[in-house]
Amino acid sequence: MLEDRNTQKVKRYFHRIATGQKIAQLHKRRIRFITLTTSDIGKKNDLSRDFDVLLKRIRRKDKTFQYWKIITDEGNGVIHLLYTGKYLTHSWLVYNWNSIHKSYIVDIRNCDNNKLIANYLVNQYLSNQNCNYTRMSYSKKWMFPNAIKIWKNLIKSVKSRYYYNPIQNKYYLHKIEISFKTILKQILLIWDDILYKTTYSQKTINDYG
Repeated sequence: MLEDRNTQKVKRYFHRIATGQKIAQLHKRRIRFITLTTSDIGKKNDLSRDFDVLLKRIRRKDKTFQYWKIITDEGNGVIHLLYTGKYLTHSWLVYNWNSIHKSYIVDIRNCDNNKLIANYLVNQYLSNQNCNYTRMSYSKKWMFPNAIKIWKNLIKSVKSRYYYNPIQNKYYLHKIEISFKTILKQILLIWDDILYKTTYSQKTINDYG
């Protein structure tokens, strides 16, 4: 039972990563990968709280910054983060993370929205026996409003057009032909267009989540 729960959790986390990736890909937004470490001095600080401070500094530079992140128990605590937004220089990250968290070892790299990045993150940090993650989270606009509910309804709608064969453990399509990928793509495009045209045109920043 515990193994089944862990499997479902890994699938759920994979979906959160991949959905944000797909949205970025559709709108040709580059995804980058950041690693923030904790020094022996910095371990006295609250890692999540210090990240919130860094996030506010980043948002002052770039209103479009959105992210997916996990905190792991590597060393004194490490944050691994995927983000979309403007390029952040390594020197800027080092200076600000050190001033906030008393830790200067950071890494930033372009992952080219690689299709394998979701698999890598899940296998390396979410299901690895040698590495325990303490928390996964993502910003409100990493995906789009009501993304999970819409996804579940989409799955339900697609399955309703299939019939299930319990012997073969497969779904077979009824006479009506539909394209699952086309429907999903249109939903992502519509929601993301609304999101970016209405939110990022505003001058104020009211979302640090």
